Amino acid sequence: MKNEMVSFVDFELNLKKLFEKKNLQSLNNHNSTFLKELDAKFNNLPVAANIFDHKELRYTYCNENLSSLMGYSRAEFMSENGMQTVYNTFHPTHMAIYNAYLYPKVVEIMEEAVANNEDVKSYKFSSTFKAIRSNKQEFWCQVQFGVIETYSDGIPMFTLSLLNDISHIKKDNNIDLLIYKTTIGEIQQTISYTSFNEDNSQLKLSKREIEILALVKIGHTSKEIATKLFVSENTVHTHRKNMLHKTNSKNMAELIQFAYLKNIF
Repeated sequence: MKNEMVSFVDFELNLKKLFEKKNLQSLNNHNSTFLKELDAKFNNLPVAANIFDHKELRYTYCNENLSSLMGYSRAEFMSENGMQTVYNTFHPTHMAIYNAYLYPKVVEIMEEAVANNEDVKSYKFSSTFKAIRSNKQEFWCQVQFGVIETYSDGIPMFTLSLLNDISHIKKDNNIDLLIYKTTIGEIQQTISYTSFNEDNSQLKLSKREIEILALVKIGHTSKEIATKLFVSENTVHTHRKNMLHKTNSKNMAELIQFAYLKNIF
């Protein structure tokens, strides 16, 4: 499988017609014809893909690339015990961090969206972790995921995930979690960025810090940012200083480069 990146937002938009209600019902019933339609689209991608059924708590679909990426068969991933296969693909240390921090955060975001009558499908997530293939080979994996359909009460029905080997571009040993919102196939705003080290230490950029960094990136001065965000100029300076310290960046140029590497922009 080629090491190419695919944007979740772009991909989801292209599949909009495929995931209409009638087709989602076909997916729910494991309709073989519809699964072949999925194969026709997913197997031509340079990434692994799967669809998780929140009611059955297992994969209802995965493409051939998932097998190529992880070394396990599609049948193993989609079986009733398929989630154990999924757990086997995580480095144990990273699985512990996911269970303690990342999964609870994702669930919290989804539950808040449902409680506030927001469309949970507008929230997208991107994270990295150290994966283990069936032959015990370790590599860095990026997973982009989001809910693609909900029940009438807004509760998630299916989640789509895209996975890719990023060992060739991963420059550190941290687990990254990026949360953002989309609208009509475009990123609307980045909600937060958090990086977890294997010793459980965390680096987190808040929504406000990301807003300020985005404005710095397009050339706004601290004074202009303060006016735009209705805060004091001193507050902007403090946020900039804190971001430099958190990321060990020497200057704003390095900080912006860090943000690009972490897909914050």
